[in-house]
Amino acid sequence: MTTWIKRILLALLIIFLAIFALCAYRMHSVTRAVPVLNYHQINDRDENSLTVHTDEFDEQMKYLSDNGYHAITPEEMMDAWENGTPLPEKPVILTFDDGYVDNYKNAYPILEKYSLKGTIFLISDFVGTYPNYMTWAQVDEMQQSGLIDFESHTLSHPELDKIPSDQVQHQLTDSKKALEWRLNKPIKFIAYPCGSYDEELE
Repeated sequence: MTTWIKRILLALLIIFLAIFALCAYRMHSVTRAVPVLNYHQINDRDENSLTVHTDEFDEQMKYLSDNGYHAITPEEMMDAWENGTPLPEKPVILTFDDGYVDNYKNAYPILEKYSLKGTIFLISDFVGTYPNYMTWAQVDEMQQSGLIDFESHTLSHPELDKIPSDQVQHQLTDSKKALEWRLNKPIKFIAYPCGSYDEELE
C-alpha cells in the first residue's frame, strides 16, 4: 500500500472519529438537557406578550402532568449535571420572572393542583412595595409549601449590561443578601433582567 493511500485512510479515520465523538457528545448533551418554560404574569386581565391566561396555564400544566413530566428546580438540575444525581423521568423547569402577585393568586393554586414545582425569580425591592407584586407573607407561604423555590432577579430590574459596574455589583450582591435574609436560604441563581448580559457580566 502506497504512502499516499495510507495518509488518505488515516485522514478518513481521523474524520470518522471526530464525527463520532461529536455525535456522542451531542447525544450525551441532549439526554442531559432540561427544557425551561419561562412565564411572567398569569392572569385574565392583561393582553401582552408577558401574560398567559389562567385557563391556558392550567391546560399547559395539565399537559405536563398527564404526559409524565416532572418539574424540578434549577438546583436539582445543577446537582445532576455537576454530581451525577439522577433526575426524574422527563424533567422540566418552570420559571416565573419578576414576582407578580398573580403568580400567588393564579399560578400557585394550579401548580399545587398538579403537584408541580416552580421557581420564581424575585425583584427583591418590589416585593411588598408595589400592589402588582407579591408580599413577603405570600412568598413565605409559597416557600413553606415545598413546591415553590425563590431566586434573584436583582434589586430593581435594570438591564445589567447597560449600567456601570458598581451598580451591577449593588444589584447582584444586595439582592442576594436581602433574599437570603428574608427567606433564610442560600440564593444560588439569578435570571438576567430582560435576558440582557454580556461576557464581562457573565
